[in-house]
Amino acid sequence: FLASLAGLASCSRPVAVKVGWKSGTEQNLLGEITARFIQKKTQLAVERLPLEGTTEAHQALLGSVIDLYPEYPGAAVAEILRQEAPT
Repeated sequence: FLASLAGLASCSRPVAVKVGWKSGTEQNLLGEITARFIQKKTQLAVERLPLEGTTEAHQALLGSVIDLYPEYPGAAVAEILRQEAPT
């Protein structure tokens, strides 16, 4: 992940990383931690984009509206892959 960001940071034109997160206090914190980490470790600008839920966040990721968002593996398995999450 960080290596990919470092590659973007070396581009000649300014690049912004679009960080999305789902609604909810914990998700807001995870999104903000991710955004601040990117800002601290790279020279990249960060755009913050709040989203409603896993499905909307996944669609935004597929449509290049966002570059990344924090997600729990169980939520991704259950809501995106439509499989039973491991226990």
